[in-house]
Amino acid sequence: MTRTDLVVLLPNNQKVTSSTHKGQEFVYVLEGTLTLVHNDEEYNLESGDSFHMDSMTPHTWFNHTNEAVKLLYVYSISSNVIH
Repeated sequence: MTRTDLVVLLPNNQKVTSSTHKGQEFVYVLEGTLTLVHNDEEYNLESGDSFHMDSMTPHTWFNHTNEAVKLLYVYSISSNVIH
């Protein structure tokens, strides 16, 4: 099952520990600067930037700027329901 969310990260979020989980993630930055930590490498993504990854790779993302970050978050989630 795939979900899509519009996410707003308020200014000055704290960096959290990287995590892993089953699934895939796609993020498209609409406004602001998002910091992505992927495999212990840190990247700053600006408006118009995006990334896709296997969620089993250690990762986290956050906003350490003084402005809000708005992003589109598309991700797969486990579902035990058979259609």
